[in-house]
Amino acid sequence: MAWFIIALLGGIGQGNDEGKGAEAAQLRQSLDSSRDSLQNDIARRWRDKQVSVERREADKEDLSRLKDAQEKAYNDLERVKEECLVKEKTAEDAGIALAAGRDEWRLTSSALD
Repeated sequence: MAWFIIALLGGIGQGNDEGKGAEAAQLRQSLDSSRDSLQNDIARRWRDKQVSVERREADKEDLSRLKDAQEKAYNDLERVKEECLVKEKTAEDAGIALAAGRDEWRLTSSALD
């Protein structure tokens, strides 16, 4: 398409008629305007693409950070559960020892009476 316009402009420019020269100048101006518009559109699309890529990278970093935080939270939860089980077992053992101490005290007390 562009080669056709250029060939047309070349053919028009060869004539000596002022109307054809003005038409050629108008076509050149239209071509320049279209080219500038296309370049601006390409530049805008490139900027949009770059913003999209940067946003995607930021989202990946956020996702990675959130996954790390979630994994840490799960590990902390498991640690707290384990500590609770250990403390529960310790309390249970202390209760058994207390009951055994009471029984021993009762036996000693009844032996002394």
